[in-house]
Amino acid sequence: MGNRRKRMAVRYARRAKISGEEAVTISFGFSSIAIAIIAGVLESLPYVGLLFALLFFHFHRTVLVTDQHVYVYRDLPFHQPGAQLGQYPHGPDTVTRVRGKLTFSDGQVVWHSPLFAWRVRQVAEAVQAGGGAVSA
Repeated sequence: MGNRRKRMAVRYARRAKISGEEAVTISFGFSSIAIAIIAGVLESLPYVGLLFALLFFHFHRTVLVTDQHVYVYRDLPFHQPGAQLGQYPHGPDTVTRVRGKLTFSDGQVVWHSPLFAWRVRQVAEAVQAGGGAVSA
């Protein structure tokens, strides 16, 4: 995992007021596959992409892995944490991954655009390794 994602995870954990835990990795996704595809395309458009990004923030999800827990947040603009949608322990029963989809033990789902499905793999590996290092 690159230092950039680790630094972003540390900043996000600080903004979420998580203390006593070390941030490991982070990924940003969406509440459904349809939104992930539509928003992924529209948000990448020049000039109007930022407008679409603001319109889709209700559907943005952030998965933050620390050395002790996994958190799912509704994301707000500029990577500010919104409502905490879930807090989970580490372990093999916490999350299942199928390509760009993470499904948590309580049914919470976070989707990534198929182009960035590798980020989901990194998060799932970190959760199953108990917050340990993940491969790039």
